[in-house]
Amino acid sequence: LIVSVTGLQDVVEWALYPNPANQEVFIEGAGIEEVRLLDMLGRPTGVQARGGLKEVLQLPLGQLPAGVYWLEMKSNSRLERKK
Repeated sequence: LIVSVTGLQDVVEWALYPNPANQEVFIEGAGIEEVRLLDMLGRPTGVQARGGLKEVLQLPLGQLPAGVYWLEMKSNSRLERKK
């Protein structure tokens, strides 16, 4: 999983680890409402997590083939995609 951010303003501070990963990743940050993993064509993979009051979200990756994915994050009612 590779994550990069370009051209975004007012981005919520967050961290993703471990990177690269093969079983699961954790996304740490305040204000994250929901995250989803999309394939390179933008199709949902079925891997998602909801934030709520949690400051660390866990995304299981065990069923996904190796590759690069988009991370779609909803925070502060904004939707952002990162590769």
